[in-house]
Amino acid sequence: MDILPLTYDKYFKKAFSNLTIAKKFLEDFLDIEIAEISHLETDFNLTNKSRELRFDFRCKGDDKHFIVEMQQWYKPDVVKRFYLYHCTNTALQLENLPKTKRHIYDKETKSYVLKEIKDYSKLTPSITIIWFVDDSFRYKEDYLVFTILPEKTKDFILDESWEKLTNFDKGQLQKLYKKRNVLKKLINKKNRDLDFLQKNKMIYIFQKQVLRNKKNKKYFDWFDFANKSKNKENKNSDFSNYQKKGVFKELMRILSSKFVSEEELNEAKNYCDNYEAYVEQTNNFIKKNYNEIRSEFLEEAKERETIIAIKEEIIKENKEKLKENKEKLKENKEKLKEKDLKLENLKKEKYNEMLSIAKFMKKSGIDIEEISKSTKISIEEIKKI
Repeated sequence: MDILPLTYDKYFKKAFSNLTIAKKFLEDFLDIEIAEISHLETDFNLTNKSRELRFDFRCKGDDKHFIVEMQQWYKPDVVKRFYLYHCTNTALQLENLPKTKRHIYDKETKSYVLKEIKDYSKLTPSITIIWFVDDSFRYKEDYLVFTILPEKTKDFILDESWEKLTNFDKGQLQKLYKKRNVLKKLINKKNRDLDFLQKNKMIYIFQKQVLRNKKNKKYFDWFDFANKSKNKENKNSDFSNYQKKGVFKELMRILSSKFVSEEELNEAKNYCDNYEAYVEQTNNFIKKNYNEIRSEFLEEAKERETIIAIKEEIIKENKEKLKENKEKLKENKEKLKEKDLKLENLKKEKYNEMLSIAKFMKKSGIDIEEISKSTKISIEEIKKI
């Protein structure tokens, strides 16, 4: 083993203690530029009763606080544990928050007094990165990002009423866009510092998926290097494409097994053996429980097919109802047209009847105004008879 495993916590911490390496990783993965970076303390006793809390790596870069945690595989507590780390990273800023003077109401004197207090407006966003070596949460993308958004955005996405609509008309689309624009304005709202909440992020990176997808060369190299380094039989020649890259050249120097004792080298090899044993156990478990896992998978697939079938049935019913409604509408329009025609004919018949009566009355020498009142025919029309 020429290069010690970067994925082993001990050597990950050693590598990232070099701020040039840490800075380059953060810039490559987050696609940002960091002007200034500084180490932050990683070991804490939060309360008198809590055990010591240790971050793998913690730093401040420009206007953000970062922590990066190396996690070998999934454990039942990882989501909640790293959320606690994420919150703690924000809370620890209290130690160095600058102070400001403000007028605070004093209950004893019943007046406003100028006091020195922590300036919470100087709080900066926290970004937590959890680097998973051998788990992907059954997710196909390279990473998952969680941030704080208004709950209405989740409600909008999960609103199933949209799925029941088969044919979007102009009105429905306008309603959809209107809702989206309301949420867009809400998300982009920067007054009262609400946009600060979205700047805080928890990011789960899945090394296996990064290597499988090969989407982004900029950060792919970090995970490819890490993957090669956990092979206990690795040689310097395995990293030939990294020897000419400045930051990776320095990473290889830091992780070189030349500078460690035999005891430490054996410890690194044991880590690799344990990792391989875990992978083997996982594969054996899958093989042993193949039928059970396959049955579970098929059950899930069947459930998905049932849901799809129900949705298709609903769509089909809606289409039939729509067709039926269209036919009824057409039928009602024809009936209405027939009624209008009958009404028009009745009006004409009545008019002609009144016209005949008016003619007779005029010949009989009855006054024109009297004829108009009786027949409801205008004086002008009677004169033309």
